[in-house]
Amino acid sequence: MSELSRVVALAELMRRQKTELEALEEQLAIAKKAMLKTEREDLPQLMAEVGLSELKLEDGTVISIKEEVDAKISEANRASAMGWLADHGFGGIIKTEVSVMFGAGSHDDALHLVESLNGQGYSGAQMAETVHPSTLKAFVKEQLAAGTALPFDLLGIFPYSKAILKEKK
Repeated sequence: MSELSRVVALAELMRRQKTELEALEEQLAIAKKAMLKTEREDLPQLMAEVGLSELKLEDGTVISIKEEVDAKISEANRASAMGWLADHGFGGIIKTEVSVMFGAGSHDDALHLVESLNGQGYSGAQMAETVHPSTLKAFVKEQLAAGTALPFDLLGIFPYSKAILKEKK
């Protein structure tokens, strides 16, 4: 087999592998979506209908229902959500980031600003306020448990039931 034919053979193998990988990734995405539907919709709804919050299977596996909540502040709601948090005494969970964008050829100006900020105890400059996703989720869970009224749309709050599967070891 010539060197060129070996290159062609490997290129064709790579093309087949790429196609196979794409098909497997698509199958995986479909399987994950189906699992999520069973976990968050079908099983919690059916168990609620029959009045079960937990069930032990013959093999020792325990299926229980847990109340969960997701929260994500959208870019469109960011400013309003930060304002609401600050106005209601929850500003402590907001992180502030500052950065500065310089144009081409402004390396010396950027270096001077960084040195100046570092000299003042800062290490950066464009201001953006955010709440870390896990901090937001924990905050929302805590506040809902305490009975605090929260703006669901503004904070992107989505409560759901989730089936938990604990297999016997």
